[in-house]
Amino acid sequence: MKEQSQKYPQQPGSQALRKLSWVMAHMAVSAVAALAVSLWILPNVARATPQDLFGYGARGQALGMTGTSYADNFEATYWNPAGLSRAKRQGIFMGLQGQVMDVRLDGSRFPVENGRGMIIGFHLPVPFGGGLKDRLVLGTAFFTPMDALVRTDVRFNEVAQFPILDRTQATAVQIGLGVNLNDVMPGLRAGVSASVIASVVGDLFIQLDDTNAFSTIVESELTATYAPSLGLTLDREDHGFGLVYRHRLDGRLDLNVMSKDLPVTVPDLSVSGIVHYDPGAIMAEAYWKPNPNTRWIAHMTTRLWQHYPGAQARTSASSNLMPDPKFRPTVSPRIAVEQTQPTADERVQLQLRAGYALEPTPAPPAKLAPLRAPDGSNATEGREVLLEPLRYFDNVRHVLTGGMGVKYDISTEHTLFFDVFGQFHWLQPRKHGVGETNADPGQRSSGVILGGGWTMGIEFQ
Repeated sequence: MKEQSQKYPQQPGSQALRKLSWVMAHMAVSAVAALAVSLWILPNVARATPQDLFGYGARGQALGMTGTSYADNFEATYWNPAGLSRAKRQGIFMGLQGQVMDVRLDGSRFPVENGRGMIIGFHLPVPFGGGLKDRLVLGTAFFTPMDALVRTDVRFNEVAQFPILDRTQATAVQIGLGVNLNDVMPGLRAGVSASVIASVVGDLFIQLDDTNAFSTIVESELTATYAPSLGLTLDREDHGFGLVYRHRLDGRLDLNVMSKDLPVTVPDLSVSGIVHYDPGAIMAEAYWKPNPNTRWIAHMTTRLWQHYPGAQARTSASSNLMPDPKFRPTVSPRIAVEQTQPTADERVQLQLRAGYALEPTPAPPAKLAPLRAPDGSNATEGREVLLEPLRYFDNVRHVLTGGMGVKYDISTEHTLFFDVFGQFHWLQPRKHGVGETNADPGQRSSGVILGGGWTMGIEFQ
C-alpha cells in the first residue's frame, strides 16, 4: 500500500471525488427506478431492442459488435453475464449513441426511423463474506430512446417495411449476475441475466350509451415478459473463450374486441400481433493476446430466426393467416483488434479499436406468397392458391467499426473511463420479386447506416 500511495498520491480533491461517486450512484439509481416504473405504466410495447442490430456499449460496438469473451464491466450484462465477475470495484456509466438510416427502395429513400438513445449501466460486487467473498457481481444495462421510451407498430404484410432494421425505438433492460468459479477451475466464470419487455393484454367493449351513441371502454394491463441468458467464460494467460445462449424475447399485443348491448350481433374479434421480437441466439467468441498490449478477437453469432411467425395474428378463429415469412437462421462472423498505446503519463491508458461484422439477412426476398388458412395450410379459391404480397425487405449488411478508449487512474480508489465508437453499415443491394412482370422487373433495396456514440463512467471502491 505504501508503494501504491506513492504512485497515486491522495490529492486534495479526493473528498470531492467521493462525493462525485455518491452523486453519480444516486443519479444512476434514480434513472434505473424511473425506467423501471416507465416500463410498467406505459400503454405501448416495444418493437425490438437495438442491441441486436448494433451491439451494446461503446467498447463492444467499436470492436465489431463483440464482447462475449472479454467484457468486464456493465457491458457484460448484455454480452456475457459471466464477465461481470471480472469487475473488482463498483462502476457507474452513462452515454449517448445514435444512428442515421439512409435506406433505399428502388433508389428512393425509405422512411426508416433514425435511432437516438441514452446508455446507463452499473456493476456492483456483492460484499458477501466467507465462501462467497469476491465471487458475485451484479450488473444492469439500460438503453432508452431519446424521443420515446417505447413504440408499437404492426403493419399489414402487403405494406412495404424493413422489419429487421426498424428496431431502434425501444427501451432495453438487462439485469445480470456473474459468478467467479476460479476454485472449481482456474479462470472459469459463469453468469445469468434476464432481458425484460412488456406485453399488452386486455378487452375493448363497443356499446351504445344512454343517447344511443357508440362508445368504447378499454380495459388493458401490462404483463412482463422475460428472456434468460446463460454464459460461461474461461480465461488463460494469453487467451480466453466465451459462450452464451440467449433465449428469444417477444412482446405481444392481445386486445379482445367485444360488443355489448348492440341492436345487432357482432362476432368477437381480436387485435393481436407480435410487436417485439428478438430471436434466440448462440454466441461463441475467443480472444488471443500475442503480447500484453494487443488483443485479437474472433466471434460467431447464430440467430434462430426460423421461429419468427410474423407480426400479424388472426382477428378471429375463422380468419386466414398472413403468409409464412419463412425466416431462416443466420450466422454472423465478426473479427476485431484492440491495441493499447503507451503514454507519457503512466496513469493514462489509451486503447485503439477496430472491427468488422458480416450480418446476413434472415428474410427471403420480398415476393408474392401463399395466404394461409386457419389450420396453417395454403388458402385456396377453387383450385387456385391465394397469393398475397409479402413485402418484408432486408439486406445483407457489411459493418465496419472503430473507436477509442481512455482510462485515467485519478487515485488508487477512483478511475475515470471515456470511450467513443463509430459504425458504418453497407446494405448490399438486393433484388426482390414483388409484382415482377415483363414490364416490372421487381424492386431493389439498398442503403447505408452511420452510427456512433460515447460512454463515460467512474469505478470506485
